[in-house]
Amino acid sequence: MRNASSSPIDPRRAWRRAAWATGLLGSGVVAAAAVWAFQPIDQRLAATNDSETKPTAASSSVASSGRARVDVKAFDATLWSKTPVVAPDAAADAERARKAPVDLHVDLIGITDEGGHLVAALYDRDRDRVLLVKDGDEISLGGGARVKKLTLDEVVLKRGSEEVALARRRPER
Repeated sequence: MRNASSSPIDPRRAWRRAAWATGLLGSGVVAAAAVWAFQPIDQRLAATNDSETKPTAASSSVASSGRARVDVKAFDATLWSKTPVVAPDAAADAERARKAPVDLHVDLIGITDEGGHLVAALYDRDRDRVLLVKDGDEISLGGGARVKKLTLDEVVLKRGSEEVALARRRPER
């Protein structure tokens, strides 16, 4: 009687043959890659683009063969530049500098136009609340304050004889 390993359709024999063939094919691919990788480099392709080197017969043959040399100076070009920051209006800066820096513990969140009227959102840090104010509104901030002027860029609050300008901060680029 024959055992299972000597059968012509034995799966173990088929796997052994497949493994042997795969190893032989893989070795051939590795050998071909090694021959390609370790072959000597053509000296015409290895020539550098230094201005100090004198042209040789090999480099003149590169030029005559139609292959262009790489211009290394092209890599020195500035591709990205920072966007210039536009200075704000000098008159507006001078006006803000004249106003006393009094802290009312209020921050300007934003300004919007609702139906033709400007509305500013102010954050009261002392009471942890948001106030929506229009031009001329009275607000109760540590002694009271009045909205003197409201534009798309700033809110001017007046408390007694002191004025505080809250300017809208634009994100930096």
